[in-house]
Amino acid sequence: MIKYFLIISAILNAALIVTVTGILPFMLFLSVVIIIGLIWYIKKTISQVEDINTDTEDLFQTFKDFQEHLESIYSLEMFYGDETLHGLIEHSRNVLDEINYRRQKYFFDSEIVDFEDLETGEEIATPEKTEI
Repeated sequence: MIKYFLIISAILNAALIVTVTGILPFMLFLSVVIIIGLIWYIKKTISQVEDINTDTEDLFQTFKDFQEHLESIYSLEMFYGDETLHGLIEHSRNVLDEINYRRQKYFFDSEIVDFEDLETGEEIATPEKTEI
């Protein structure tokens, strides 16, 4: 109910401002208010994207640690050659590949560095930007 009163009040006040000051100052004021609102929305959206990027990196690192733990257990003499552990390791690699694919697809703010490239010491090629 209060929303309706606020909307009606805003419309009546806008009409009053237009009649007192004219249409041009009102439109200028309205455009400034819209721009400020859009700037606030963009900052909020960028903050949310950064949070998602951070969470995705944390999730990827957790899965990477899990895979390394599985490989360390598999390399023990007691479990070496166990097919169940080997299948679990392969499954964890597939999960990491899928997460890495999604991470590269949705990251906007920085270049993605693959952990395997860091481990092998290979140089990472940066994609060249084409001019339009």
